[in-house]
Amino acid sequence: MASLSTNASGQHRVFFFDAKGVRLSIWLGKIPKKRAVTFADNVGFVAQAKHLGQPLNQVQTTWLAELSDANYRKLVRVGLVEPRHQSKRQNPTGPTLAQFIDQYTASRKDVKPATQTAYGICRAKLVEFFGESRPLVCITALDADNFRANCRGEKLSENYTRTLIKNAKLFFKAAVKGKLISENPFAGHKTTIFSRPERMEFVDLDRSRKVLAACPNAEWKAIFALCRFGGLRAPSEVLKLRWDGIDWERGRILVHSPKTEHHEGGEFRTIPLFPELRDALSELDLATPQGGEFVIKPRPQGGKSNLRTTFEKIVRKAGVKPWGKPFQNLRSSRETELLETYPIHVVTTWLGNTPKVAMESYLQVRDSDFDKAILTQILTQRTPVAVGGDSQTEPLEAENPLIPAGTQGAANGRDQIDCPVRTRT
Repeated sequence: MASLSTNASGQHRVFFFDAKGVRLSIWLGKIPKKRAVTFADNVGFVAQAKHLGQPLNQVQTTWLAELSDANYRKLVRVGLVEPRHQSKRQNPTGPTLAQFIDQYTASRKDVKPATQTAYGICRAKLVEFFGESRPLVCITALDADNFRANCRGEKLSENYTRTLIKNAKLFFKAAVKGKLISENPFAGHKTTIFSRPERMEFVDLDRSRKVLAACPNAEWKAIFALCRFGGLRAPSEVLKLRWDGIDWERGRILVHSPKTEHHEGGEFRTIPLFPELRDALSELDLATPQGGEFVIKPRPQGGKSNLRTTFEKIVRKAGVKPWGKPFQNLRSSRETELLETYPIHVVTTWLGNTPKVAMESYLQVRDSDFDKAILTQILTQRTPVAVGGDSQTEPLEAENPLIPAGTQGAANGRDQIDCPVRTRT
């Protein structure tokens, strides 16, 4: 077997014994520790196979095929391998990148159509960069770095780039598992999607009333209410909502969540039938013929573009400036709003996410939060008053400019949209 040594400057060196017991070494220079360990492990297996006169297995064969010419020559110099013939280098065995991705995506019968679409987009980007006939085994970690750099050069957003890298990493991980390659060239690349605060916007009650009033029918009022006051994901959860999932007597709604159904217990969640939801759903119930299964009529192809395009027209009709990420910001606004009243574990259970996801991607800091902080400071100011010779304090009686006259000390109740309540018969 081989061993790895690292000097003070971070340069790596691999030591191994040849068939005669002579200790030899290979300088790797300053490379990532994980890559150096992989190199040393493979050198050990190659040296052992040569000593015992055994053929190399698929992992080491693939590793040798993937090695750059410079690193391969280091193995030649210590007698581990024969010089590489250019013809073999140009015609490695195994599938091309495009062939493997096609085989892999065809085998994934368990993923949703949207995921298959994302796989197809990633395949197109990889094949465009590497070429249709590029062998899978010839794609190195440096190639992966260059692919990411090319995404930056095309001015793709960081989150979009990370999504591409995430799927590319998934493809090559499967290739490693199938022993077609020895290591994932995209390993180590960051793929976590991060929130963009500049695209988050709190949709307050004033704008919500205007948009609700501009909805053309009871169905669109229900869609908007489910997103803004129920915090449902659109279109997936809105279009999956069933009439038999609404418990009018207990005041609860059973929500089917396609996004989290692959997690244990994540297929369904229950939310309160908030007053705003009861009003909008009762109105739709009255206008819907009996016997319907889904609350919202199914849209073609999942209704993504249909819902968003129509919704933006409604927002403009209401005289409200459209905001970015329209449905996610409605959900974000509701989660932020609910946390003023309920504990975070309750709210995240209702919304179907985790406290970590809520903190990173949904919860917002609003101007009203700063106003409340200032108000609290004003109302808690005290002045010393001498009573019976002792210095005590009592609150200042001061008009607060942030509260309308005559409402000082009023409870901070949440406004509700005034709609008649109807029940399904």
